[in-house]
Amino acid sequence: MFASILSMSLFALLMSVSPGPVNLIALSTGTRTGLLSAVPFVLGATLGFTLLLIVVGLGLYGLTGDSPVVRFILSLVGASYLVYLGRLIYAAEPAASKHQVVSKGFVSGALLQWLNPKAWSASASGVVMFELAGSASKLALFVALYAPICLLGIGVWAWLGARLRQRQLPESAMLRLNQALGLCLMVLALLLVINQLLELLG
Repeated sequence: MFASILSMSLFALLMSVSPGPVNLIALSTGTRTGLLSAVPFVLGATLGFTLLLIVVGLGLYGLTGDSPVVRFILSLVGASYLVYLGRLIYAAEPAASKHQVVSKGFVSGALLQWLNPKAWSASASGVVMFELAGSASKLALFVALYAPICLLGIGVWAWLGARLRQRQLPESAMLRLNQALGLCLMVLALLLVINQLLELLG
Protein backbone atom coordinates (compact mmCIF):
# COMPACT_ATOMS: atom_id res chain seq x y z
CA MET A 1 0.00 0.00 0.00
CA PHE A 2 2.80 2.39 0.91
CA ALA A 3 4.50 1.82 -2.46
CA SER A 4 1.25 2.58 -4.27
CA ILE A 5 0.68 5.77 -2.28
CA LEU A 6 4.26 6.90 -2.91
CA SER A 7 4.17 6.21 -6.65
CA MET A 8 0.76 7.86 -7.03
CA SER A 9 1.92 10.90 -5.08
CA LEU A 10 5.10 11.28 -7.14
CA PHE A 11 3.12 10.99 -10.36
CA ALA A 12 0.65 13.62 -9.16
CA LEU A 13 3.46 15.94 -8.08
CA LEU A 14 5.32 15.70 -11.37
CA MET A 15 2.15 16.30 -13.38
CA SER A 16 1.01 19.17 -11.16
CA VAL A 17 4.21 21.23 -11.00
CA SER A 18 5.39 20.77 -14.59
CA PRO A 19 4.84 23.76 -16.91
CA GLY A 20 1.53 23.76 -18.69
CA PRO A 21 -1.35 26.06 -19.67
CA VAL A 22 -2.98 26.12 -16.24
CA ASN A 23 0.28 26.77 -14.40
CA LEU A 24 1.25 29.55 -16.80
CA ILE A 25 -2.13 31.22 -16.25
CA ALA A 26 -1.68 30.84 -12.48
CA LEU A 27 1.74 32.46 -12.73
CA SER A 28 0.36 35.30 -14.81
CA THR A 29 -2.58 35.81 -12.46
CA GLY A 30 -0.31 35.92 -9.43
CA THR A 31 1.98 38.39 -11.17
CA ARG A 32 -0.83 40.68 -12.23
CA THR A 33 -3.21 40.58 -9.28
CA GLY A 34 -1.39 39.00 -6.34
CA LEU A 35 -1.73 35.67 -4.56
CA LEU A 36 -5.06 36.35 -2.85
CA SER A 37 -6.76 37.25 -6.12
CA ALA A 38 -5.31 34.13 -7.75
CA VAL A 39 -6.82 31.79 -5.13
CA PRO A 40 -10.23 31.41 -6.88
CA PHE A 41 -8.51 30.42 -10.12
CA VAL A 42 -6.26 27.94 -8.30
CA LEU A 43 -9.25 26.40 -6.48
CA GLY A 44 -11.28 26.23 -9.68
CA ALA A 45 -8.45 24.58 -11.60
CA THR A 46 -7.96 22.05 -8.80
CA LEU A 47 -11.65 21.15 -8.61
CA GLY A 48 -11.92 21.07 -12.41
CA PHE A 49 -9.06 18.61 -12.69
CA THR A 50 -10.33 16.50 -9.80
CA LEU A 51 -13.74 16.13 -11.47
CA LEU A 52 -12.06 15.37 -14.79
CA LEU A 53 -9.94 12.68 -13.16
CA ILE A 54 -13.03 11.09 -11.59
CA VAL A 55 -14.94 11.13 -14.87
CA VAL A 56 -12.00 9.68 -16.80
CA GLY A 57 -11.51 7.04 -14.12
CA LEU A 58 -15.16 6.05 -14.43
CA GLY A 59 -14.74 5.40 -18.14
CA LEU A 60 -15.46 8.59 -20.07
CA TYR A 61 -12.04 8.59 -21.72
CA GLY A 62 -12.72 5.12 -23.06
CA LEU A 63 -15.78 6.48 -24.86
CA THR A 64 -14.01 9.46 -26.45
CA GLY A 65 -10.25 9.24 -25.96
CA ASP A 66 -9.80 6.14 -28.11
CA SER A 67 -10.82 8.16 -31.18
CA PRO A 68 -8.00 10.23 -32.76
CA VAL A 69 -10.62 12.40 -34.46
CA VAL A 70 -12.32 13.22 -31.16
CA ARG A 71 -8.97 13.97 -29.52
CA PHE A 72 -8.03 16.25 -32.41
CA ILE A 73 -11.31 18.15 -32.15
CA LEU A 74 -10.85 18.54 -28.40
CA SER A 75 -7.30 19.78 -28.94
CA LEU A 76 -8.55 22.38 -31.43
CA VAL A 77 -11.15 23.68 -28.98
CA GLY A 78 -8.66 23.76 -26.13
CA ALA A 79 -5.93 25.35 -28.26
CA SER A 80 -8.30 28.07 -29.43
CA TYR A 81 -9.06 28.99 -25.83
CA LEU A 82 -5.35 28.98 -24.96
CA VAL A 83 -4.56 31.27 -27.89
CA TYR A 84 -7.33 33.62 -26.73
CA LEU A 85 -5.87 33.76 -23.21
CA GLY A 86 -2.35 34.05 -24.59
CA ARG A 87 -3.29 37.09 -26.65
CA LEU A 88 -4.89 38.74 -23.63
CA ILE A 89 -1.76 38.23 -21.57
CA TYR A 90 0.56 39.31 -24.38
CA ALA A 91 -1.34 42.58 -24.88
CA ALA A 92 -1.68 43.38 -21.17
CA GLU A 93 -0.25 46.76 -20.17
CA PRO A 94 1.93 46.61 -17.03
CA ALA A 95 0.53 49.87 -15.66
CA ALA A 96 -2.98 48.45 -15.75
CA SER A 97 -2.10 44.91 -14.76
CA LYS A 98 -3.61 45.17 -11.30
CA HIS A 99 -6.95 46.11 -12.83
CA GLN A 100 -6.94 43.65 -15.70
CA VAL A 101 -7.64 40.04 -14.84
CA VAL A 102 -7.07 37.53 -17.62
CA SER A 103 -8.76 34.70 -15.77
CA LYS A 104 -12.30 35.06 -14.51
CA GLY A 105 -11.49 33.19 -11.34
CA PHE A 106 -13.01 29.93 -10.17
CA VAL A 107 -15.13 29.10 -13.23
CA SER A 108 -12.33 29.97 -15.64
CA GLY A 109 -9.89 27.73 -13.77
CA ALA A 110 -12.29 24.78 -13.79
CA LEU A 111 -13.20 25.25 -17.46
CA LEU A 112 -9.58 25.53 -18.51
CA GLN A 113 -8.81 22.07 -17.14
CA TRP A 114 -11.54 20.49 -19.24
CA LEU A 115 -10.17 22.27 -22.33
CA ASN A 116 -6.58 21.42 -21.44
CA PRO A 117 -5.15 18.47 -23.42
CA LYS A 118 -2.43 18.10 -20.78
CA ALA A 119 -5.08 17.51 -18.10
CA TRP A 120 -6.81 14.86 -20.22
CA SER A 121 -3.48 13.16 -20.90
CA ALA A 122 -2.46 13.22 -17.22
CA SER A 123 -5.82 11.79 -16.17
CA ALA A 124 -5.77 9.02 -18.77
CA SER A 125 -2.12 8.18 -18.04
CA GLY A 126 -2.82 7.91 -14.32
CA VAL A 127 -5.86 5.71 -14.84
CA VAL A 128 -3.93 3.34 -17.11
CA MET A 129 -0.67 3.34 -15.14
CA PHE A 130 -2.27 2.57 -11.79
CA GLU A 131 -5.03 0.34 -13.22
CA LEU A 132 -7.81 2.44 -11.75
CA ALA A 133 -10.54 1.51 -14.22
CA GLY A 134 -13.04 -0.77 -12.53
CA SER A 135 -11.58 -0.23 -9.05
CA ALA A 136 -13.52 2.34 -7.06
CA SER A 137 -11.22 2.06 -4.05
CA LYS A 138 -8.05 2.65 -6.09
CA LEU A 139 -9.65 5.56 -7.93
CA ALA A 140 -10.80 7.11 -4.65
CA LEU A 141 -7.27 6.81 -3.23
CA PHE A 142 -5.71 8.35 -6.34
CA VAL A 143 -8.18 11.25 -6.33
CA ALA A 144 -7.67 11.82 -2.58
CA LEU A 145 -3.91 12.05 -3.13
CA TYR A 146 -4.02 14.01 -6.37
CA ALA A 147 -6.42 16.79 -5.29
CA PRO A 148 -4.25 18.38 -2.55
CA ILE A 149 -1.06 17.85 -4.57
CA CYS A 150 -2.71 19.52 -7.57
CA LEU A 151 -3.78 22.42 -5.35
CA LEU A 152 -0.21 22.76 -4.10
CA GLY A 153 1.32 22.49 -7.56
CA ILE A 154 -0.86 25.17 -9.15
CA GLY A 155 -0.66 27.29 -6.01
CA VAL A 156 3.14 27.33 -6.17
CA TRP A 157 3.00 28.89 -9.63
CA ALA A 158 0.56 31.55 -8.40
CA TRP A 159 2.83 32.18 -5.42
CA LEU A 160 5.85 32.60 -7.70
CA GLY A 161 3.89 35.15 -9.71
CA ALA A 162 2.94 37.00 -6.53
CA ARG A 163 6.58 37.06 -5.47
CA LEU A 164 7.54 38.64 -8.78
CA ARG A 165 4.80 41.22 -8.25
CA GLN A 166 6.16 42.08 -4.82
CA ARG A 167 9.58 42.80 -6.29
CA GLN A 168 7.99 45.75 -8.11
CA LEU A 169 9.83 45.13 -11.36
CA PRO A 170 10.07 47.98 -13.90
CA GLU A 171 7.17 48.29 -16.31
CA SER A 172 9.43 47.27 -19.18
CA ALA A 173 10.28 44.01 -17.39
CA MET A 174 6.61 43.33 -16.61
CA LEU A 175 5.74 43.98 -20.24
CA ARG A 176 8.37 41.49 -21.39
CA LEU A 177 7.11 38.96 -18.85
CA ASN A 178 3.52 39.34 -20.07
CA GLN A 179 4.66 38.95 -23.67
CA ALA A 180 6.78 35.90 -22.84
CA LEU A 181 3.93 34.18 -20.98
CA GLY A 182 1.47 35.02 -23.74
CA LEU A 183 3.79 33.67 -26.43
CA CYS A 184 4.44 30.52 -24.40
CA LEU A 185 0.72 29.82 -24.19
CA MET A 186 0.18 30.38 -27.91
CA VAL A 187 3.19 28.23 -28.88
CA LEU A 188 2.06 25.52 -26.48
CA ALA A 189 -1.40 25.58 -28.06
CA LEU A 190 0.15 25.18 -31.51
CA LEU A 191 2.34 22.28 -30.39
CA LEU A 192 -0.65 20.51 -28.85
CA VAL A 193 -2.58 20.74 -32.11
CA ILE A 194 0.42 19.60 -34.18
CA ASN A 195 0.93 16.63 -31.87
CA GLN A 196 -2.70 15.57 -32.19
CA LEU A 197 -2.64 16.13 -35.95
CA LEU A 198 0.42 13.91 -36.34
CA GLU A 199 -1.29 11.25 -34.26
CA LEU A 200 -4.42 11.54 -36.43
CA LEU A 201 -2.46 11.24 -39.68
CA GLY A 202 -0.21 8.51 -38.32
